Amino acid sequence: MKKTVFVGIGASAGGLHVFEKIVSALASNKGYIYVIAQHLDSSKKSALAQILSKYTSMEVLEISKETNFLPNHIYIVPAGYD
Repeated sequence: MKKTVFVGIGASAGGLHVFEKIVSALASNKGYIYVIAQHLDSSKKSALAQILSKYTSMEVLEISKETNFLPNHIYIVPAGYD
């Protein structure tokens, strides 16, 4: 039985540069599900998924109620959610 591995990465609002470095160094074939959370003002829409997609070959998606988590993808926690 293959295990599903979730990797959580978090930072404050000033962590964009660090996220860019981390995402560019992630192996895209490990089968991991990466979840990134950034502390942001809940009243503002985040462009983090679009920004980070420039630094990786993996698909970068914002989490929604319909999200089906898939290996070798990066998921962004939307602003206003824990």
